[in-house]
Amino acid sequence: MDPSEPMVEPPPPLDAQPIWYQSDDGFLGSVFHIAPVYFANKSPVVVLLGPLLHPQVALHKTQPWLHALLEEGHPVYAISHRSHNTQIANRLSTQSNSFNTMVIEDIISALDAVNDHAGTSKLQLIGQDLGTLLALHLMGCIDSSRFESIHLFNVPYRLPKSIRALFLSYMHQNSSIRQVWSKHLHTGLLPELAQRLSLTERSALLFSNSWLAKDWVQTLRHHPTIESVSFSPNILLLKALPSTLGCPVHVYASSESDILLHSSLCEMNSWTVHYHSLPPSVFPLLSLTEPLSLP
Repeated sequence: MDPSEPMVEPPPPLDAQPIWYQSDDGFLGSVFHIAPVYFANKSPVVVLLGPLLHPQVALHKTQPWLHALLEEGHPVYAISHRSHNTQIANRLSTQSNSFNTMVIEDIISALDAVNDHAGTSKLQLIGQDLGTLLALHLMGCIDSSRFESIHLFNVPYRLPKSIRALFLSYMHQNSSIRQVWSKHLHTGLLPELAQRLSLTERSALLFSNSWLAKDWVQTLRHHPTIESVSFSPNILLLKALPSTLGCPVHVYASSESDILLHSSLCEMNSWTVHYHSLPPSVFPLLSLTEPLSLP
């Protein structure tokens, strides 16, 4: 264990304008609007991330995919939901924090705010890593004609294989990231599992108070594959998807073998699904297909 290894790094400035929304249950959230390099009257792109990565930590204009969108004239909107909430005092004790609630309450309200701000009813949707599960669940809850296209990057097919999932479970059961950080600063010690996380991921955990609903932890730990994920009682995620979609779906993976894992999406009746292979460097954060070897 290297005592000199830093626990976190300061989050880089995102240079984004916050747009506030309020869910029906009273949660106050924000969407981060990143303006394009020039106005081109192109459809806005909405980005959904999972519980680990707060947009202000995980996104930066220098990232190749984000840079390309802005250079092409697309405004980008990154949704922050209640798992990213940095103000614990603003969270009501009566508020649920499940996957389902984040979609039904937060994301749908955030999309309405994006439509109002952008002045358009048509959006492009990107889901990254665990954010792809939120995007899929969203498809079963709203009219997909609101989107011109849907893009899913690194769909976490094998959920328990994630280093991050096990780390989150470990952190949830034992202590908060702030306690680990404080111990690291005083003693130089860092838990073995924490050493497997990148600085960006550690920063995201700290920035979001490492607060994670039991619903997330249970899903990450106990569902062997995406086919078994259930966000509503007795309703599997893939079984709740609509039989038809009014827009194409693009699935991106870091290798052709990973693409084959997602054949279940290809079986979605009359969906138009396109598969793409991308190098891991394009979307390097939270690659949930990495195998984990523990003693």
